[in-house]
Amino acid sequence: MKILLLTCNTGQGHNSTANSIAEKFSQHGVECVTEDALAFLSPKMSDFIASWHVRIYRYAPVLFGFGYEFAEKHPSTFADDSVAYNFFSLGVKKLEKYVLDENITAIICVHMFPALMVNELVKNKELKVKTAFVATDYTCSPGVGESNLDVYFIPHKNLVGEFVACGIPEENIIPSGIPVKDMFYSFEEKREAKKQVGVPENARHILMMCGSMGCGPMETVGEAIKEIMPEDAYMTIVCGTNKKLKKKVDKLESERVRVLGFTDKVSLLMDSADLYVTKPGGLSITEASYKRLPLAFIDAVSGCESYNRYFFITQGMALASNDPKRLPALCVKRLYDEEKLSRQREIMQKEFNRNPAEIICEYFLKTE
Repeated sequence: MKILLLTCNTGQGHNSTANSIAEKFSQHGVECVTEDALAFLSPKMSDFIASWHVRIYRYAPVLFGFGYEFAEKHPSTFADDSVAYNFFSLGVKKLEKYVLDENITAIICVHMFPALMVNELVKNKELKVKTAFVATDYTCSPGVGESNLDVYFIPHKNLVGEFVACGIPEENIIPSGIPVKDMFYSFEEKREAKKQVGVPENARHILMMCGSMGCGPMETVGEAIKEIMPEDAYMTIVCGTNKKLKKKVDKLESERVRVLGFTDKVSLLMDSADLYVTKPGGLSITEASYKRLPLAFIDAVSGCESYNRYFFITQGMALASNDPKRLPALCVKRLYDEEKLSRQREIMQKEFNRNPAEIICEYFLKTE
């Protein structure tokens, strides 16, 4: 067995999900390779799409939301023979050659774009490969229903009906959860974690991060929280790869506020935190949930993240406000409300108690 994981060069969330699955297959002794699906169009095209995706996500989130809403209201956007479908189909010949040359036996897509490519790849060919899609948001995103793969791994059992309504046969759906790296299934004792990140053991600690790209009103929210934080509260703000944002947020640096750029210590920071202020990106909130870390949502980007936000709020796992000006005060209040924090942790414990990557591996090992 040789697995091809197809991700998309439009943010680290999808890549991290692919890496988590590859990590688990490797533990089972299964060969697994990960490729950027857009690179089968051309590396330059992949870089072009990725760079514009980052720009829009950071600086024009309204435009991103408009595009997502348009695709929702117009299902034909990604339908067979649509402009978008035909565009992604341009990479199919290169993908087919890769699959044959590398003796690939199964393809797992962690983004809708490669799912459309693979759909075209297997539609009229006799390639003996198993195909799968792994959803990385708590909704059935536009275009997913236009694919026809062997199996769909979705984030939660409560979403089965939504995926069925989008055209996915129920017998092809497995509620696995969203795969995260193994480090997020383990815990550093909170007092020790705080010590390691430079926060007093008995202090309350807010972690703020809005994805690897660093987007949304982090500067405004961070400044407002800083102004009302009690003396025993600390805050760490992670700006990710967004250097411009970090330059703006650096002004908030103080004895009790630390500002970071990119860091590989996210797992430890989550262990040290009492509240996680973030945008509702599918992967990051799933990582936090496995860490049993209570959430508070910044309204940064609409589209699929609006559905993530709705899912977590209605499940009682997150705090949010329709008025962004009220959010800082609500965060500080929640930081000291141990009863509500404990309730959020309990729900996370109940809802996130399986290893999604292991479920995916077991499926392919059993059907080999």
